[in-house]
Amino acid sequence: MAEPITEADLKNRMYYKPPSQAEQEAHKAIQDAAMEMATVLMIHCPNPSDELTIAIHRVEEARMWASAAVAHSG
Repeated sequence: MAEPITEADLKNRMYYKPPSQAEQEAHKAIQDAAMEMATVLMIHCPNPSDELTIAIHRVEEARMWASAAVAHSG
């Protein structure tokens, strides 16, 4: 069962807070990994193709959610 959402949870999710050094490093590692994956896809998949477009979008989505997890962890 999910936990109730608190006002503190909302503030953490809705307001910008500058990332700590550790968070900056995590964001950079996530971005680098996403770029590496996208590059591999570009090398090995037919271009243009609908499937490549979807795959690139999914990598971008994974990067976004992973970065949100880092940002919201504080």
